[in-house]
Amino acid sequence: GGPYEPGPPSKKSIDEFLEGRIPRNAKITTATRSSGDDILDDTAYEKTLLEVQRGVLQRPYESLDGVPFDDVALVPRHGIWEQHGGAEEPTVRCIDDMLAGGQNDTVGTMSAHRPTDPDGLVAQTQAVRRRYPQERLKGWPCDLEKAYKQVACDPKMIRFVIIIRWSTRHGKPMYFYLR
Repeated sequence: GGPYEPGPPSKKSIDEFLEGRIPRNAKITTATRSSGDDILDDTAYEKTLLEVQRGVLQRPYESLDGVPFDDVALVPRHGIWEQHGGAEEPTVRCIDDMLAGGQNDTVGTMSAHRPTDPDGLVAQTQAVRRRYPQERLKGWPCDLEKAYKQVACDPKMIRFVIIIRWSTRHGKPMYFYLR
């Protein structure tokens, strides 16, 4: 199968998720540090600040004490380098890791896009060519960039999606929440 297979049904209720949040938050906070690549870290942090400017995230807080919610759950955000298609320079993509944050355990999926592997694609193309030898093949690019966008959050559950991101500027993790 491909990388976008449907996940298992929900494994945890919200109450079960919250029971483990304190040790999980502590583990995530301890693990949030420099990647060792200051350019990656700075760029990912700047992209996060752009989300603040656009009104997607609330300003950075230096500690969880400043975040105006109780019983919060952290989502680690890290940056990755990527370079697609004909791009000459790599760019940074921010990833909110809701698997590490535990949020993924509270939801399930109903369907998924499953890109085929090269062997499967060739087999499908050959089958279509044999069935319709006089027809021209048509195709289109499959851009999964939008698959990585954030999904709207129930306002009552924003406290379960507190983003923690390393800041080289501050030398420590900073906290953000969805607006």
